[in-house]
This record gives sequence, structure tokens and C-alpha cells, in this order.
Amino acid sequence: MAGMGPPPKDPEKRARRNATPALTALPEQGRTGRVPAWPLPVDLVRTTRLKVLRARIKDMQVLADDPDMPAKQRAQLDQDMAGLIETAAIIDEQLKQARKHEGALWRDLWKTPMAVEWERLRWTREVALYVRMQVQAELGDGKAASEARLRGDLLGLTPMALLRLRWRVQPREQAATAAAPRSGARAKYGHLRAVGDGVTGG
Repeated sequence: MAGMGPPPKDPEKRARRNATPALTALPEQGRTGRVPAWPLPVDLVRTTRLKVLRARIKDMQVLADDPDMPAKQRAQLDQDMAGLIETAAIIDEQLKQARKHEGALWRDLWKTPMAVEWERLRWTREVALYVRMQVQAELGDGKAASEARLRGDLLGLTPMALLRLRWRVQPREQAATAAAPRSGARAKYGHLRAVGDGVTGG
């Protein structure tokens, strides 16, 4: 029929489409239970470099045992070998400290409120990569520091990141109140929220 437009849209569907997504409540006391197994291999770059250095030092020590080596050449060999020994010692200590700090940070992170969602989303490797970058940053790697900040934001480790993910740490008092049985007017209208509190009713 002329003059008739499309049928009006269902107000309920329009309200659902425009509604603000609800926040995911995270327990203030953090995640409980066993810590997941560490999923990443050892630092292959540093481990391989250390093996190569130790092999070169061993070869140089064999050369140093030559009694006929000229004094000038021996002095240069000793200097080169000392530099390699120092570099190998630094890398060895970096690997030891990295393993120690990775383990500690890994255990701490899996006790946080955000870890509840990480477990649900199966972000085990993502968390491990953050741990590796963060530890390397703490050991002096500036490039790793930038990567750690980026990964930390993706995991919700900053207030702004929590907002983007729509995660909210719920204090224990609020969690206990929400879990308590309601009666009367609270039972009838308790699901409603004041306009502007950022959480939709339902």
C-alpha cells in the first residue's frame, strides 16, 4: 500500500543492541588452585651462545698450552680468552637469574584476579611470553621492556587495560552481598542498576 514504510523495529531488540556490555567481575582474592606448568622452552639464543663461547674458550686453552707460542701472541690469546670468559659468565648468570625470576613472577601472576579469566580463555602461553619479556626487561633489556608493556596491556595488568577488557575486580564485600539471598523489594528490584553506573541490569 502506498505511503507505508518498513515495519517499526522491535524496541526490545533495539535496546539490546544499544546496551553497554556488562563488566566481568573478577574475585578480589585472586585465582586459587594449582599454578599451570611453565609452557615455554629455555632461552635458546642465550643457551646456544653460551655453548659456543665455552667451546671457543676450551679451544683457546688448548692453544695456550703450546710452550713454543711467541710471547706477544700468548698475551693476545690470554686477553681474548679473558674477554670470552667474562662474556660467558655474564650469560650464565643471566640464564640463572631469568629462570629464578620467571618462576617467581609466573607463580605470583597466577594468584591474581585476572588469572581467573586467563585460565578460562586458556591464555597460558600469552602469560608466559609476558613473564619472559618482563624478566628480560628487569635484567636490563630495553627492547624487551617495550614488548612487556604491550603484552601486559593485553593481559589486563593496568587499570586502562582492565577497562578495555571490561574486567572489574570485585571487592569481597560486594561479592558476599551479591551472593546473599534477597527478599521483599530487594528480591523484586535488586537486579536493577542506577543509570550511569556502567553495568546493565538483567
